[in-house]
Amino acid sequence: KKSKKQTNGDGHVLTPAEIKRQELFDEKEKEILTQQAMNEGKPAAIRYPNAGECARVLETFYPDGAPETVGVRASYTPDEDVQAVIVVHGAMASEALAARDLLGEQGIRAGVLLTEYIRPYGKLADELLSLLPAGVPVVFAEEEIRSGGFGMMLSDALRRRGALEGRAWDILATDDSFVHPAARDGVPEPIFRTAGVDAVQAHCGAYDAQGRHSRRGHHHRGTAQPHT
Repeated sequence: KKSKKQTNGDGHVLTPAEIKRQELFDEKEKEILTQQAMNEGKPAAIRYPNAGECARVLETFYPDGAPETVGVRASYTPDEDVQAVIVVHGAMASEALAARDLLGEQGIRAGVLLTEYIRPYGKLADELLSLLPAGVPVVFAEEEIRSGGFGMMLSDALRRRGALEGRAWDILATDDSFVHPAARDGVPEPIFRTAGVDAVQAHCGAYDAQGRHSRRGHHHRGTAQPHT
């Protein structure tokens, strides 16, 4: 009887060495997250994936394995000249990296910030301040509902700290409605694509924000519907 092949979040079939690395990373990550939750001294929820991490996410944000702390990981170094930043958490990290590739094909150097925790938003905003290049357009991309979600709450915390002054910004999220996956040739498309929060839409949001920044230098105070 053949054993079922193990894949990660991007559908890649894992080799035995990769499976072992994933197991070690998962165990270390669970240990760190649990310890930090206990250190908070207050109720905390740990969101843990039910599938292996995307190989590219591991290579980009965790080249040395699971970190000793929970915080914000950047795909770029402080001395890199990025022209747009996509801020994400969770499964959207792989979509953001794909969006970065699409932007690169158009001559726009984009970076991705992966947040390993969501709340408290004030603490997260403070940590992002040192990682956001001055004046660079920002897109908050998430798979959750727009109203009261990650992008809205985090952008509000950053706005109150003056971090969004002088920069274009936007939120890419799902609307508060039922989403019915579309199908092509009888095969349902990925739910991210149907909801308008996949790599292509993140790319469009960052491209438009960068264009507004280049043309006018004004910041965007509202939230726009995802491009379709």
